[in-house]
This record gives sequence, structure tokens and C-alpha cells, in this order.
Amino acid sequence: MSMSDRRVASTRESSAPALLASMVALLAICASLLFSSREMLVGLLRTNQLVQAFVASSLFGGLSLSLVMIGQILASWVRSSTFASVTILNKDEIFDKVLDFVGKHRELSAGALMAQTQRKRKTWKDWRLELTIGQRATPRVEYRPANNNDVHIFSHNGTRVLLTRSKGETVVTGHSRTPTQLETLTLSTWRGGAVVLKQLVEEAISASAQEESNELSVYVLSSGWLNGWERALSKKPRTVESVILDEDLAHSLLADARHFLSACDWYAETGIPYRRGYLLYGPPGCGKTSFCQALAGELKLDVCMLTLANQNLDDNSLAANLRDAPASSIVLLEDVDAVFVERSASRAQGTGVTFSGLLNALDGVASQEGRLFFMTTNHIDRLDSALIRPGRCDVKVELRCASHAQQRRLFARFFPEHAERAGAFASQLPEYEISMAQLQGYLLEHKTDPAGALANVPRLLRVTRPVVVDRTSIYEHLRRVGLEQWATTFEHHGVTLVSELGGLKLDDAKKWSHALRVDQLSARRMAQLVDGDAALMHAYRIADLATVKEMFLQTFAHPAPALGAGAAGHGTTGAPTGSHAPGRHGSADVSAPPYSRSPFEGIRRAAESSQLSQLSEALCSAVQREGRSAVSVWQLSRHLRLYEHDAALCVARAHVLVAERPVGKGASAPLLDEMSTYDWLRRAGLEEHADAFDDAGYASATSMYSLGADVLKERIGLRDRALAELSALLGADEGRPDLLVRLVPPDWRRLRGAFAARYTADALADGFADALSDADGRGKISLAQLDAFLAAHAHEPAAACATAVVAELLMHVRPERARAPEAAEPTEWVYTWLKRAGLEGIAACFIEHKLCTRERLLSDPPLQLADLAAIGVSTAGEQRAVLALLRQLAAEPETPTANAAPTLSS
Repeated sequence: MSMSDRRVASTRESSAPALLASMVALLAICASLLFSSREMLVGLLRTNQLVQAFVASSLFGGLSLSLVMIGQILASWVRSSTFASVTILNKDEIFDKVLDFVGKHRELSAGALMAQTQRKRKTWKDWRLELTIGQRATPRVEYRPANNNDVHIFSHNGTRVLLTRSKGETVVTGHSRTPTQLETLTLSTWRGGAVVLKQLVEEAISASAQEESNELSVYVLSSGWLNGWERALSKKPRTVESVILDEDLAHSLLADARHFLSACDWYAETGIPYRRGYLLYGPPGCGKTSFCQALAGELKLDVCMLTLANQNLDDNSLAANLRDAPASSIVLLEDVDAVFVERSASRAQGTGVTFSGLLNALDGVASQEGRLFFMTTNHIDRLDSALIRPGRCDVKVELRCASHAQQRRLFARFFPEHAERAGAFASQLPEYEISMAQLQGYLLEHKTDPAGALANVPRLLRVTRPVVVDRTSIYEHLRRVGLEQWATTFEHHGVTLVSELGGLKLDDAKKWSHALRVDQLSARRMAQLVDGDAALMHAYRIADLATVKEMFLQTFAHPAPALGAGAAGHGTTGAPTGSHAPGRHGSADVSAPPYSRSPFEGIRRAAESSQLSQLSEALCSAVQREGRSAVSVWQLSRHLRLYEHDAALCVARAHVLVAERPVGKGASAPLLDEMSTYDWLRRAGLEEHADAFDDAGYASATSMYSLGADVLKERIGLRDRALAELSALLGADEGRPDLLVRLVPPDWRRLRGAFAARYTADALADGFADALSDADGRGKISLAQLDAFLAAHAHEPAAACATAVVAELLMHVRPERARAPEAAEPTEWVYTWLKRAGLEGIAACFIEHKLCTRERLLSDPPLQLADLAAIGVSTAGEQRAVLALLRQLAAEPETPTANAAPTLSS
């Protein structure tokens, strides 16, 4: 009951005794007048029959009226003193709500009820269907207390309540002058139960509101002459639990939306526009639209479906419709990628809405606040960064195909009595390949047969896995994660497309390339790529333009730290991880004050911010192909780390990220597998052994890989430290990462950092790194060569070092092999004796065993075949010739002529 109603009721209660006293006084006055004129009136009454009839009827009528009025006043006074009541007129909107509540939720003692068809809000489309094709649902009947001036008694919260419906006068209302009968509804109880009556009315209003909110209304833009929003349909809302999303995504989004709706005062206090945008992206059938509807139902909101495919819709009407969207609703724009792909599309397909008009309608000066705005897309990479920037799109959520957890939960929802078999069902399905819509359709086919759902999974896979040949080249595939230098190796072994990678293992690739075994970080990343590691595949995806811009601004928002000699691992093999903001390394000048006292500091920072914004736009343009981003998150992350000291240089060299594949020798840094033996050994700092390998017939790097320690020792002549190091390098010994890493080329950042750390000359550091790396930033030398060169030039000026690097490391020519000096001819007698017979080649065998004189050769016992074989005369012909010479020597006398040249007898 309102305050005005309570004041009227109290006024009536206080005036009842006064009115009763006035009536009594009036009757006393009338009685006094009659008594004073009694003689005249008595005479007139005796003689005039007409007066007799009039007076008798008047007295009787007046007395009756007085008694009635007195009775009513007494009854009103007694009722107001004894009962509490609430009166409601049928002109008030709560009249029907109270009647509906009493009729549905309370049991009436009176048997007089009024039946009527349940009323339901209908759209004009519902009426049109009923009128044109007779489509109509079976009506439902509801019962109310009848309007026969009956008294109905019911109990509410333990208190008996009297309900009375009273008919009033009939009035003409409305433009059509329709007669309407007024009606009064009175609820009464004992005087102390006024609180119960108020609770009854409030519960009736709440029940009505709850009933209305239990339906989800979907509004669309009308295409008729009235325009504006119209209710297209109403349906029972879905629960959030009915939309199975991965992990706890649904509840986190719901909590975020609830927090926003309850934070109106905070937004007002902080001066931030009170609106929040969401972008749900992912493949079709993953629950984007379903979740929006479930979220609206959970928050008791309606859904306004915004479509821009209306020919009559322009920028002004779009902004007006968004401002006039029904209260307590969310605005949903589906498949936004089909409307505006890039900023270059000035107007939406087939509409009068421009791109700038859509942006202004979303967050312009005159845009609506206090509402949730949802967009869905299947291709986030096609969206312009301006459309999905923070402020227009605050929360971006990827809804992927079904994970194993989603598959298990969906199976358990269909077959709760067989929930233990959900794991077996999910184990037969691939993860993130089948949409939830496809799974739901499949389980609907077997909704009464859980065993059939498990047995027919192979059929589901055949249906849901279309035969699609991935035509992506192996070069582009490997390039996404910085492994393109091995594309030639894969192509040499017949793998030219991603679709031809089926069944390939990392061990297979390692057999193809020794360089991959040496580069352990690249090998680890190759394994992640082959296995489809989730973290790497997230970095493998193409970065949308909004991400490109965000990563750039995050990297260069603060000055980059100075690079030291140990910066960033050993180069391109390191996968970028974590944030790229330079702040994670600490400030370059920790002693700098937190703010500057210069009045021009703000101007300088504003200029830097503007310049960075322009550079970010230039970066977005540089990494596009045919208007779309063509760089992966991994590539961009690595590129930003290479040039994090200079934003302008980073943008100037960004074109290499999307450049065509380099062609020709020298276009990119060579792999170890493509080198000669000398160049390979030079990379390891062991080039002094190259001649020994050449002499043994090992001219290329690949010919050395199979050599073991025994061969290196016996045939090449390696000993000690050189033998141990080269054995570990050729065998790619994973237990010696300190050696393997020295064979890996450092990247541009590492080259620049090493030079700058030694000479503190940033001006020359860029040129030094440019000279020793290719366009992609991969080094052309090994880490061992870099360290050796800088150590050799440690005492030279930076300019001299930077000048000498090309000549010494890149333009190096292998020195000619020094000729060994000719050995002097032996002076021993045996050499001269054998030389005269043409057998000087075996003289060394005799000299080594001290058989150098005539006396020793002829001493007893005489030499036999076995003795000659023991001293190294191995061939039968040489042995027989020596024995013949010995017999001839023994037959000759020891005279000076014995020195004559010996001859062999026949």
C-alpha cells in the first residue's frame, strides 16, 4: 500500500466517530422541531389523507436511511478498528498480478471461480501465423476468484486473508471510447496482519516478474515502416551448464559479465565509459552463439540480434537503434568477419553502414552505455584491428573444437547412468578436431544406445574428418616456427607439402641432417612441431593485425635494455617465450628518477607515443599479404626480440617475415651438412686437421659423420683433446652440449650483443651483425668462430675489428697446403747395396732392425723367409730377390770390388 493510500485510510478511520455524532445531532434537531409543531402537524394529519401518506412514507424512508447509514458507519469503524485491509483498483497494473498469484498459489475456500484462457505476450508474427495458416498452440486455462461480490478466504504465511471483489461504476475510456467497468479488489485480515498483506502484494509482483524473466526474448531490427527493435520470439533460456565449454571458461566469462553489471558506480567514479565488449572466435559449431544465449538467460537479460544486412540501415539509424536497444539486454553481432574484413571495405556487404559508422556506434560519443556487446567470428585474423581493439572488444575468447574433457562431459550428459564409459568414448576421438555440434548430433542419433555410441565412433570419424589435402608447402610450414633452413633437407627426401608429413618422427629428420642433431634447441622445437605441442601450435598460428600491433607496442613501450655478451641464448634456435616487454629485464638505468622535472617531458612522451603508433601501423602493413596478416606469432616474437633496441629498424626489416623464399647459393646462411670438410672443421675451430681428412679421402662434411674414434685416431692421427672434441661433434653427443652449441650459428641479436659488450660501440654493432648474418637474422658463422675472432682482435679498436670481420670470416680463402721437405737419402751400406738391385724401397726395414752392414747380413744363422717377413719384407718376390742377393754376397770375397753393383742370377 502506498503512502497516499495509508493517509487516506487513516483519515477515514479518524472521521468515522465525528460523522456518527453529526448524524445523531441532526436527528435530535429534527425531533425537536417536530415536537414544537406537534399540534399543527397532528391536526393536519387528522384532516388531510395526502399529507398523512407523505409524512408516513418520509418518516419511514428517513428512518430507514438513517439506520442504514449508521450501520455502515458503525461497520466501517468496527472494521477499521479490527481489520487491516489493502484495496486495489483494476486500473492499476498490479490488480491482475495479485489475482493471478492468488489463483495459482493459494487455495480459496469459496467455490466461485472464474476460468479464462491464459494470456501470453505475442508478437505480430505470432498473430500473423494464427490468422494466415491457423498455426496455434493448445490454449491453457487459468482460474481466478469470481467477481460476484463473494468473500474468498485463503491462508498466506499462516494468516487467514479475506479477498473481496466489488463492482463499481462503468466509465468510458480510451480513444475508442470503450465502456469499462471499474472494479475494486480488497484484501483484509486482522489489524495486526498489515505486514502480511504487504508481503502478499510484493510476492505477487515478484512472482509476476520472475515468470516474465523465465523467458528469453530475442529482439531483431524490424524491416517494416516502424523500424526499431521487435520481439521475434520468446523461449525458455538455456543454462550455462548446458553449454559445455573447455575448462572453466563459461564460469569465468559469467563472473566477468556479472562484475561488469555490478560495477556501474566504479565506472562512473573512474570516468571510464560503462560498456564492455566480448569477441568469441573459433570454428563453426563450437558453441559461440549458444553460449551468448545461455549467458543472457543466466543474467536474466534478453538478446538483441544485430544484423547489418538491412538495405535501409545507415550509420545514423544504426547508432539510434543501438541507443534504443531494450533495457536489460545484450547486443549480439554474429559472424562479424562476413561484414567488414578490413578497413578498406568502406561499407558492409549490401548495406548502407560504413566501417567508421559501426565503430562510432559501438563506442562513439553518443553510443549507449551500460550494456554488454558480443561479437562472434570464425576468422579473427580477417578482422581489422580497429574493430577489436580494447574499448570496443575488451575480452577475446577462443572457442576451439572439442577437447577430451568436453567430450567426456557431453557423453556423461547424454548417458548419466553410464558416465564411467565417458573416458573410453573420449579416448577414441582426436582432440580439437571435431566440433561440439558434430558430437551432439552424433550422440542424438544414439541417445538411447550408449554401447552403440561407443561402437560407431569410427563412422563418426569418417564423416567428420573430410579428406582435405593440406597444400601448405613444407617451407612455409617450417618457417612459421623458424625452422625453414631445413626445408631443403625435407624436400630432398620427398617431403614438399605438410600433407606428406604423416607418420614422420623426429628421429627420421635427425637421420637426414646432422646439423639438426647438433642444434639441440631447434631439434626440440622440431619435435614439438611434429608432435603438435599445444604451446608451440599457439605460437604457430597467424598473428592477427591487432596482435601484431599489441606485441609491437608492448615491446617498445619502454627503452630496450642494453645487450650483453650472453644475451638471448645462442641465437635463432631459441623459441621466444613470455612477454616481450623490455621491462622484464629491468630498467636500463636503475638510478633514473620516477619522473622528470622538465616541462617538455610530457611533450616528448606524447611525441614518442605518436611515433610508436605510426610505426605499429607501418609494421601491420609490412607483414600483410593481399590485405591479411601472413606472419606467425612465433616469427613476430623472434623478430621483435632481434631488434628490440630500435623500433624503426624493427619495422624497416619486417618485410623479410613475409618475403618470398630466397633462391640461389648464398641467399641464406648455409647448413653444416652442405659444407666441405675444411669449412666444417673451421666452424669447430679444428681446421688444422683438414689436410689429414683430405689425404684420407674425406672431402665433404657428410663423409665424416660416420667416422668413429678408432678411425679418427688411426687414419687421421688425432690425439687427446682434438680426438675427444671431434668425436663428440661428429657423433652429436647430447652429453656435451657445451661443445655442440659452439657449432651453432648465433643470430643477429647475439652477434650485435657480443660486439657491443666488448667495444661499447653501438654505432658499429649493427653493421657488424649485418655483415655476419643473412636477411632472416641467422648467423653465417659459428659461435666458436665469433668468440675466436673477438678474442684475436681484443686489443684492436672497434673500427678495425668491424672492418676485418668480412675479410677474415666471410672472404676467407683456404691457404695452400705446404709441401713436405724431401727426406735425405740414407747413408747406410745396406741401402746402397739394395739400391743397386732396385730394392731401395725395403731398405728401411733392414735399417730399422739394425741390419745395416755386410757382416750383419751374413752372420749366422743365415736369414730365412720367416726372418724377412718378420722385419717387414712381406711380398714373396721381394723375399726371393733378397735371398738371391744374400747368396751372391756370401759367395763373393770381401774385397773392394765387392762394392760393385750386385746382379741377380737366373
